[in-house]
Amino acid sequence: MKKLLFFLLFTTSLYAQDKVQGDISTKDTAKLSILGVYQDQFPDVSVVFRAEKNNGEPVFGLGIEDMNVSENRVPCEVISICELSKKKPINIGIVLDHSGSMLYDEKQLIQLGTHPWFLMPGNDGIPIFPKGYKPPIDMAKEALNSFVSSFNFEKDKIGVIGFSSNVDKVMKPSKNEKKINKIINSMEADSMTAFYDALMVGLEQLRDADGLNVLVALTDGNDNMSENDYHNVVKFAKETETPIYLVGLGDVNIDSLKLLANATDGQFFYANSASALSEIYEKISTKLQAFYEMVYRSPNLEADAGERTLEITFLKEGIHLITEEDRFDINKNVIAYIEEKEAEKQKEYFIYGGIGLVVLIAGGLLFYFGRRKKKPKLKIIKVYPNPTSSKITIEIENNESGEGTLTIIDQRGNQVKQESIGSTSELDLQDLPIGLYMLSANFDGINSEIVKLVKN
Repeated sequence: MKKLLFFLLFTTSLYAQDKVQGDISTKDTAKLSILGVYQDQFPDVSVVFRAEKNNGEPVFGLGIEDMNVSENRVPCEVISICELSKKKPINIGIVLDHSGSMLYDEKQLIQLGTHPWFLMPGNDGIPIFPKGYKPPIDMAKEALNSFVSSFNFEKDKIGVIGFSSNVDKVMKPSKNEKKINKIINSMEADSMTAFYDALMVGLEQLRDADGLNVLVALTDGNDNMSENDYHNVVKFAKETETPIYLVGLGDVNIDSLKLLANATDGQFFYANSASALSEIYEKISTKLQAFYEMVYRSPNLEADAGERTLEITFLKEGIHLITEEDRFDINKNVIAYIEEKEAEKQKEYFIYGGIGLVVLIAGGLLFYFGRRKKKPKLKIIKVYPNPTSSKITIEIENNESGEGTLTIIDQRGNQVKQESIGSTSELDLQDLPIGLYMLSANFDGINSEIVKLVKN
């Protein structure tokens, strides 16, 4: 499958910021994360995304009737939407840290009345742990065994990468659950940490896999042995369109792991004790199986319209989400497809229409190229006074429909007011609390850019 990953501008509190396939907050504390766009079936375009509440719970049950898509501000037909896990294979690379530090769980040792500093070594050199103690490596194995069992091996595949001072345990993606668990259970804690090298091996394994590819990695320390670094991993993850879900256990650099997960459109989870791993892996399994694939039909068949805008909206049980409008480029295969269709049309015109039809074509082309001029963008050109203590006047540019609505949203993303407006309108905002607000106008389904307003 030929893939095109495009860049979406999202906001967490309606402040625009550049982020590859980022998140958007909604007034009902939900967010949408776009993972990619696939154009190999053009004019049908596939969008892969996950939808979840801010507490991390997935939004299930989205249907065609809930979705709206606009390309170049033209409404598009939504052909289908399904939970991706029910249709396409999920390819997962499990990366497991089995360095020497995976023997020690300081929190658990203290609970058992023993400080890690006072552990005595046995004859084999391994510390003598108190009765009832369970090393993190064993808890990680148990959590991963349960994680593996949650997938459908009639279509899904899981690969395993184990690392300590180097990447020493590797199993290519497989549907054999017993073999997967066998290599996981064979890992013993020893030596140092080559985390970035292990991630690179995992990404390489998933490079050409068909379906949704995800890397799920656990580490309990900072990398101290890799030849690769953060930048190598992020670059490769973006090239292969593979989000990385990271689990940090104990004494890790939380900020750097969060940064890595976010940069690859994955997520970060922290466990201060190995006892939390089972719950974390269960949560990741739920998230991975709540991805959606939506297919819409592009109405834009202009070969030279390489740059396009895309806006997605869904309304589900009171959850209302609108993306920031963004631009993306269609690929060469799509352009070739459109040009071929245009050539076929021209050939038909000349074969079946004769000279009279040629004349009509000439007139039609003039009309066609005249219409291709992009409509001026709807804008809120003036909001005054700003800041305001009560009333404001709003002026709208390029409004062709006469009357529309103005939506006012607070810093948390909550819709606090909606009013009918025309090209010039005066509104009384005396009832709004002091603070920063965002204004967005809508006329005939077309949204303006967001404008900030300060209420004092």
